[in-house]
Amino acid sequence: THKSAGSSLEIGELLATLELDDPSKVRRAREFEGQFGLYETPHRIGVRPRERMKHFMSEAQLLLSGYDAGKNILPKIIELCQSGEYIADEIEHVRLTLPADLSGSHTDDGLEKLRDKVKDRRIILGPALREQAQSV
Repeated sequence: THKSAGSSLEIGELLATLELDDPSKVRRAREFEGQFGLYETPHRIGVRPRERMKHFMSEAQLLLSGYDAGKNILPKIIELCQSGEYIADEIEHVRLTLPADLSGSHTDDGLEKLRDKVKDRRIILGPALREQAQSV
Protein backbone atom coordinates (compact mmCIF):
# COMPACT_ATOMS: atom_id res chain seq x y z
CA THR A 1 0.00 0.00 0.00
CA HIS A 2 1.17 3.47 -0.80
CA LYS A 3 0.87 6.36 1.62
CA SER A 4 0.04 9.85 0.56
CA ALA A 5 2.48 12.66 1.28
CA GLY A 6 2.28 13.93 4.85
CA SER A 7 0.58 10.85 6.29
CA SER A 8 1.79 9.24 9.53
CA LEU A 9 3.75 6.02 9.68
CA GLU A 10 3.04 3.20 12.07
CA ILE A 11 5.69 1.38 14.10
CA GLY A 12 7.29 -1.38 12.05
CA GLU A 13 5.64 -0.27 8.83
CA LEU A 14 7.55 -1.10 5.63
CA LEU A 15 8.91 2.05 4.00
CA ALA A 16 10.46 0.69 0.83
CA THR A 17 11.86 -2.38 -0.88
CA LEU A 18 15.14 -2.62 -2.71
CA GLU A 19 16.16 -5.04 -5.43
CA LEU A 20 19.89 -5.45 -5.93
CA ASP A 21 21.56 -6.17 -9.26
CA ASP A 22 24.00 -8.58 -7.63
CA PRO A 23 22.92 -9.74 -4.12
CA SER A 24 26.12 -11.84 -3.79
CA LYS A 25 28.17 -8.66 -3.31
CA VAL A 26 26.30 -7.71 -0.14
CA ARG A 27 28.26 -8.22 3.07
CA ARG A 28 26.29 -8.69 6.25
CA ALA A 29 27.24 -6.74 9.35
CA ARG A 30 28.14 -8.88 12.34
CA GLU A 31 27.14 -8.07 15.88
CA PHE A 32 30.03 -6.79 18.02
CA GLU A 33 30.84 -9.37 20.68
CA GLY A 34 33.85 -7.74 22.37
CA GLN A 35 34.04 -5.17 25.12
CA PHE A 36 34.82 -1.49 24.88
CA GLY A 37 37.61 -0.13 27.06
CA LEU A 38 37.14 2.70 29.52
CA TYR A 39 37.76 6.02 27.84
CA GLU A 40 37.81 9.47 29.31
CA THR A 41 36.28 12.40 27.52
CA PRO A 42 38.97 13.90 25.29
CA HIS A 43 40.04 17.35 26.40
CA ARG A 44 43.04 19.56 26.11
CA ILE A 45 44.43 21.43 29.07
CA GLY A 46 46.05 24.66 28.00
CA VAL A 47 49.57 25.61 28.99
CA ARG A 48 48.75 29.12 30.22
CA PRO A 49 47.92 29.36 33.93
CA ARG A 50 44.48 30.87 33.30
CA GLU A 51 43.64 28.01 30.88
CA ARG A 52 44.72 25.42 33.45
CA MET A 53 42.68 27.17 36.16
CA LYS A 54 39.64 27.21 33.88
CA HIS A 55 40.01 23.44 33.42
CA PHE A 56 40.51 22.80 37.15
CA MET A 57 37.50 24.95 38.05
CA SER A 58 35.39 23.06 35.51
CA GLU A 59 36.47 19.78 37.13
CA ALA A 60 35.68 21.20 40.58
CA GLN A 61 32.23 22.30 39.39
CA LEU A 62 31.52 18.76 38.17
CA LEU A 63 32.63 17.41 41.54
CA LEU A 64 30.35 19.87 43.36
CA SER A 65 27.49 18.82 41.07
CA GLY A 66 27.81 15.26 42.33
CA TYR A 67 29.99 13.67 39.67
CA ASP A 68 32.93 11.78 41.11
CA ALA A 69 35.73 11.45 38.60
CA GLY A 70 38.16 10.27 41.28
CA LYS A 71 40.31 13.34 40.74
CA ASN A 72 41.80 15.44 43.51
CA ILE A 73 41.51 18.95 42.06
CA LEU A 74 41.86 21.15 45.15
CA PRO A 75 45.65 20.72 45.59
CA LYS A 76 46.15 21.62 41.91
CA ILE A 77 44.06 24.78 42.29
CA ILE A 78 45.94 25.79 45.45
CA GLU A 79 49.33 25.09 43.86
CA LEU A 80 48.43 27.21 40.85
CA CYS A 81 47.28 30.08 43.08
CA GLN A 82 50.38 29.85 45.30
CA SER A 83 52.74 30.09 42.35
CA GLY A 84 51.51 33.59 41.52
CA GLU A 85 51.58 32.70 37.82
CA TYR A 86 47.79 32.43 37.62
CA ILE A 87 47.15 35.89 39.07
CA ALA A 88 49.92 37.39 36.91
CA ASP A 89 48.38 35.75 33.84
CA GLU A 90 44.94 37.13 34.76
CA ILE A 91 46.41 40.63 35.14
CA GLU A 92 48.09 40.29 31.74
CA HIS A 93 44.80 39.13 30.23
CA VAL A 94 43.01 42.18 31.65
CA ARG A 95 45.76 44.47 30.37
CA LEU A 96 45.55 43.03 26.85
CA THR A 97 41.76 43.11 26.68
CA LEU A 98 41.25 46.68 27.88
CA PRO A 99 39.43 48.85 25.37
CA ALA A 100 41.67 51.31 23.54
CA ASP A 101 40.13 54.30 25.29
CA LEU A 102 40.96 52.84 28.75
CA SER A 103 44.43 51.58 27.99
CA GLY A 104 47.37 53.88 27.80
CA SER A 105 50.98 54.05 28.88
CA HIS A 106 50.04 54.92 32.47
CA THR A 107 47.51 52.06 32.78
CA ASP A 108 49.75 49.58 30.97
CA ASP A 109 52.75 50.48 33.12
CA GLY A 110 50.71 50.11 36.31
CA LEU A 111 49.31 46.74 35.31
CA GLU A 112 52.72 45.49 34.18
CA LYS A 113 54.26 46.50 37.53
CA LEU A 114 51.42 44.82 39.41
CA ARG A 115 51.78 41.67 37.28
CA ASP A 116 55.54 41.52 37.92
CA LYS A 117 55.09 42.01 41.69
CA VAL A 118 52.51 39.25 41.87
CA LYS A 119 54.59 36.90 39.74
CA ASP A 120 57.69 37.33 41.94
CA ARG A 121 55.82 36.91 45.22
CA ARG A 122 54.23 33.74 46.58
CA ILE A 123 50.72 33.88 47.99
CA ILE A 124 50.70 32.50 51.50
CA LEU A 125 47.83 30.30 52.62
CA GLY A 126 46.89 29.85 56.24
CA PRO A 127 47.80 26.48 57.82
CA ALA A 128 44.14 25.44 58.16
CA LEU A 129 43.50 25.82 54.42
CA ARG A 130 46.77 24.06 53.55
CA GLU A 131 45.88 21.08 55.82
CA GLN A 132 42.38 20.94 54.36
CA ALA A 133 43.76 20.85 50.83
CA GLN A 134 46.18 18.04 51.66
CA SER A 135 43.49 15.93 53.33
CA VAL A 136 41.17 16.01 50.30
